[in-house]
Amino acid sequence: MTYFVRIIWVVLLMSSFALAQTGDSEETLLEQAKALAEEQSQGVDATQPISFLMEEVTHPLFVGVDDVTVPAYVGDLASNWLQAFIGVEVWGAAYDVTNNKVYFNDGAVLYEWLVGDTIIGVNLLGTITDTSGANFTMV
Repeated sequence: MTYFVRIIWVVLLMSSFALAQTGDSEETLLEQAKALAEEQSQGVDATQPISFLMEEVTHPLFVGVDDVTVPAYVGDLASNWLQAFIGVEVWGAAYDVTNNKVYFNDGAVLYEWLVGDTIIGVNLLGTITDTSGANFTMV
């Protein structure tokens, strides 16, 4: 019985070490340190909101998240936010001024959405790959 109790004690001790090691990866910690150093070097005060004149915003703002159940929205500071589309994760986005489109990716898949399009939807453009044909997944 004593032997059994010792084994249980050792297993519990080892599992507590494993739990203590969970957390952010070394890469995440390094990125966090770099971001903090950059903020401090530029004198950015993260506790203060950034303000700007409404007249300075010349293009629509686009907001999306990495959850297919949450709609993406488009709007500006002077108007209400309108639902753009739903059903696609938005990992990254860019606005095309000339064509009034938002390009965004869901992993390695690239989509476009025409701003103000009355038909809520997106156009699939294809998979983002490098010259060797490997998929690029941007987060």
